[in-house]
Amino acid sequence: MSEETDSHVQALNTAQKQMYENRFDAALETLRPVLEAEPDHTDALYMQAVCCRYLQQFDAAQAALDRIKRTAPDFGRAFQEEGHLLRQRGETGRALTAYQRACQFNPALVASWRAQAELLQAAGRPEESRLAAAQADRVSALPRELISVTHLLHEGKLLKAATKMQSLRRGETSRRNVAAMKTAQALTPSHKKAKLTDEQAKAAGIMLG
Repeated sequence: MSEETDSHVQALNTAQKQMYENRFDAALETLRPVLEAEPDHTDALYMQAVCCRYLQQFDAAQAALDRIKRTAPDFGRAFQEEGHLLRQRGETGRALTAYQRACQFNPALVASWRAQAELLQAAGRPEESRLAAAQADRVSALPRELISVTHLLHEGKLLKAATKMQSLRRGETSRRNVAAMKTAQALTPSHKKAKLTDEQAKAAGIMLG
């Protein structure tokens, strides 16, 4: 890992901590050098969008999300954040569409499933609301580590996902975790599984589609 990349990782970690502390202005300043060096840095743009939304800088938040969607069009969290932004602006119809697209690209996004359930219920579509809520419950029942693996897979971070899954399989495996791993595998699209080598997939316990 290069020194520049190391500094970016450190900046992202610092910005995340600042966001947890509701210090969104400070987080934006922390993210600035990362985005100056890499204007299309997906994670930095995503964090920028979140900060701008909380600061009610809605146009800046949308601009960051639009940039992500141009460079990483299947990044589900960008659509989830867009859903939050549109919902906050009172555009519930467009927000519902954004949440649906978020789950299309990453079905492990619990917040998007729950938001869909709420918006569908409010729109007088109770059966669709029930299905969305059930999917949210299904994903929420997974161990946190496996949800993390699923996010990595859907964001194209395949080697990290394989390493994490391999680490999980080395630990004590309960029946619940075996079932959870199968659920995580089922949530993973086959075209992303296929990008792993046979050796990586075998080590991670992920079946190639």
